[in-house]
Amino acid sequence: KTCHATFLGTVAKDGFLVMAPDPCVPFASSSFVQQQTVELELNASAILVDWYGAGRISSGERWEMKRLTSQSSLYHKGESI
Repeated sequence: KTCHATFLGTVAKDGFLVMAPDPCVPFASSSFVQQQTVELELNASAILVDWYGAGRISSGERWEMKRLTSQSSLYHKGESI
């Protein structure tokens, strides 16, 4: 099975978004798909942090996940920026 995470948001006019979650640490043979989509209104700003750990290092795992996919998209007036 695959774990899916989706974030869809709008930053209002003159707004500011900081999205900096804890890092994702995929374990061996795991499958994770993430999509982040943010629409920026007039004079809005955003900082998106997308970070990952190599796995459970103390258990000998190092980048042994089956699948790790992440896509971040920013839009302004419906157009990709």
